[in-house]
Amino acid sequence: MEVKMLMSKSMAAEGKLDGAIAKIHEVLKLDPEFRECKQVLKDLRKMEDMKRRADQLLRTRRFTESIELCSDTLAVSPWATGFNATVFVTRASCWVELRSLDKAISDCSSSLDLNPRLVKALLCRARCYVQRSEFEEAMEDFERAVQIDPNQKFLLQHEMGEARRKASAPADYYKVLGLTPSATDKEIRTAYKKLALQFHPDKQSGGGEAAGRAERQFKLLSEAYAVLYDEQKRKEYDRSRNQNTFENKDSSQSWNNSFHFKRQSKQWDQRSRSYNSWQHR
Repeated sequence: MEVKMLMSKSMAAEGKLDGAIAKIHEVLKLDPEFRECKQVLKDLRKMEDMKRRADQLLRTRRFTESIELCSDTLAVSPWATGFNATVFVTRASCWVELRSLDKAISDCSSSLDLNPRLVKALLCRARCYVQRSEFEEAMEDFERAVQIDPNQKFLLQHEMGEARRKASAPADYYKVLGLTPSATDKEIRTAYKKLALQFHPDKQSGGGEAAGRAERQFKLLSEAYAVLYDEQKRKEYDRSRNQNTFENKDSSQSWNNSFHFKRQSKQWDQRSRSYNSWQHR
């Protein structure tokens, strides 16, 4: 019986909740009064029901309620790592809908810490990176997803192509700092200090996916600040950026008019609808 109990917990840790519950029933047939087993079964059923309701709340666009329920679900059985990885993805999907991309990325990273091969977490995070113009990180996640599930290669062909094209372009330091090209020195300094504090390696708890991203983002922030806060370097960067913008605009129009910079708002709506369709499959 002890072996079957361990097998049940192992299956729950892999995210196979139905199999875990079936194993628990086998144990209870042998010993209906096995107290620990009855508690585990109670927890598994509770987790299953809470996850189902959280998904339903997401589908009906009650995002805040779904987030709260996901948080409660994660607290039930921390040992069920594989199952909890899927709960993090549900919560991340809610954060995406609420345009809280940092929180969505953090939850996807937490999910991947528990299950590095969860394709839904990789795709959710990759699409968040695209919205944040972090195209190199997006490409890494897209490629990891394709390695795990080769069937994704055709489905992601357009998204990967666009992310690859933008990843090869120079970083937009103004976007990195969340600023416009008209930003003053004071605004540049303030934005850098705020973001550097958020992404500083010393501020990251533990390691894992989130810590690695924070380290990369901190380096990029430092590069952006070093260029934009130096008057001469900023003038040179602005000249280069304006030239690249002009060239990319012409190239983008000749390839597909939907990528014209004046249609960025429309792009967001289109990508959001595409994302909604993907996450509910």
